[in-house]
Amino acid sequence: MNVSKSVRKLQERCIHLPGEKVSFHIYFWGAHSNHLDNPLHKHSFFEFCYINSGTGLYFEDGQNYELKEGTFICSHPGKLHRIHEGKNLSIFWVGFEVNESSSKKEGISLFRQLAKINKKVIHNAESSETAQLWHVLMKHGENSYSPELLCSLGHSLLLSLQTLFCGFNEIEDLDKYDSSNNGLIDQAQLFIRDNLTMLLSLEDVAQYLNVSTRHLSRLFSNHLGLTFTAFLRRERIGASVEKLRDSDLSIKAISELYCFSSVHYFTRVFSEETSLTPGEYRKLTRG
Repeated sequence: MNVSKSVRKLQERCIHLPGEKVSFHIYFWGAHSNHLDNPLHKHSFFEFCYINSGTGLYFEDGQNYELKEGTFICSHPGKLHRIHEGKNLSIFWVGFEVNESSSKKEGISLFRQLAKINKKVIHNAESSETAQLWHVLMKHGENSYSPELLCSLGHSLLLSLQTLFCGFNEIEDLDKYDSSNNGLIDQAQLFIRDNLTMLLSLEDVAQYLNVSTRHLSRLFSNHLGLTFTAFLRRERIGASVEKLRDSDLSIKAISELYCFSSVHYFTRVFSEETSLTPGEYRKLTRG
């Protein structure tokens, strides 16, 4: 096979891969018949490699993984990695990302699940449908088939790689995991909103939900993009806004009701959240 010709055609014709549920943008297709070494580096996108023949080592997270015929590698975005000590190492690779603007939620979810899988290499996969599909794609590239065919094969390969590393059962487990975590973060938010007039800590909410503080902290960051403290502060200020607007309670009383340590601290936090002092807000809303 003329791999350099195949890669050139793929680079020319197989960069934007549209699909019904998920679309991809390819950063590069690559191949080398005698890969020796490369420096430690990282990408902002996924990179998959397939070992046709030869031996070598893949390094990531302080550990070396053996490379041999039939090995697949998945390098996650942001992970430092390298291939080294190659001996007659023949390799294919592709770097890509999901085009979220033209993909559906379920398609995007597949590759978010892939990002959660901590599986770096799969050995003895030379007889897999994924390996065969990669060889078919390279062969069609060599023979200059139509862009539509190449794009269809390339799209199928990326979906096959996702399935190879995630597996159908693991995808189902991750769906359940995400569903469970969505329920937990919903419960956490409801508990906080129902108890804003009480002193609350991360430990209190974690104990109520029967989870670790570390896990709960991650849920807030991953699902809401906020720390626990930032969320609690936002909710307390939101409730204070309603009291300032709809009640005659003094500013001091409202600050105490929602567990602020002092009127001064309440005023500072309120101003940071709303760009107004409590007094300015009350005056503005009451004309």
